[in-house]
Parts: sequence; C-alpha cells; structure tokens
Amino acid sequence: RNIREDDTPEEQHNTKSIICGDKNHKFHLMADANNKSLLQKSSSSSSDSSKWKIQDTPQDSGLLPTIAVSLWLGWSGFVLWIILYAIFIADNYQRMVIFGLFTLSLVLPADFPGVLGHRFGDWMMFQAEKYFGLKTVIEDEDDLIRH
Repeated sequence: RNIREDDTPEEQHNTKSIICGDKNHKFHLMADANNKSLLQKSSSSSSDSSKWKIQDTPQDSGLLPTIAVSLWLGWSGFVLWIILYAIFIADNYQRMVIFGLFTLSLVLPADFPGVLGHRFGDWMMFQAEKYFGLKTVIEDEDDLIRH
C-alpha cells in the first residue's frame, strides 16, 4: 500500500518502503506491519507488469535447507576460526600448513571444483531460497538471459 499524507503516524510507521531500480525502472518495495511484501512499479519505459515472471517460494526451515544454509554461511566463520587458531594457538609447522593451504586456494583456477562444485553451490542456493522463502520478480527475462 502507498503511504499517504492522510495516514496516521502509526500507519506510516508500520509500513516500510524502499525505492530501487535504475534510470528506466523504479520500484517501491514495501512491507506492511504483517511483513507481507508488496511490489509496486512506479515508472518504466520498457516493460509491462503483465509480462513479469514472479516465483514465490514457500518458506521451509526443515533439515536439508538448514544444513545447506549452514554450509553456505558457515564457511566464513570456519575460516575466521582457522585464522585465529593459526595466529594464537598453532605451532610453526601447523601455521605453515594452514597458510600453505590458504595460498594454494589463491592460486587454484576459479573453476577448480568443476561441475561437482557448481552442482553443490546450486544445491545450496536452491535450499537457501526455500529456507528464506524468497519471492523473485523478473521484469525482463529475455534481457536477463542475454546478459
């Protein structure tokens, strides 16, 4: 819903609004007090909202999505823990091994894990989409595929 001037301060406070987009497309992303998302298009010069592809994923906090999100976001905590261990606890040999593995990971090619790594990443993102219950709105699918 749009925030109007005649709304009470409480109604205005209970509605969050974010304007995003580029010079050709502007959107108002809003959530009301019940956290129901609303997407309203302000202006666009190139597409019709009837052509938008909307994919709404129901939230699922089951075991597999939770494990996938933990693997996805847990790596950064694990790396931080290893760095702190190497600095404060490890002896010289362990430090050499840890920093040697870090250096090796820097020189490996970007596509090192290959197909298996991409499949694992795709699985984690698919499960994260379910875990967070994301709603995706694609305005121009052909342009997205082209780029």
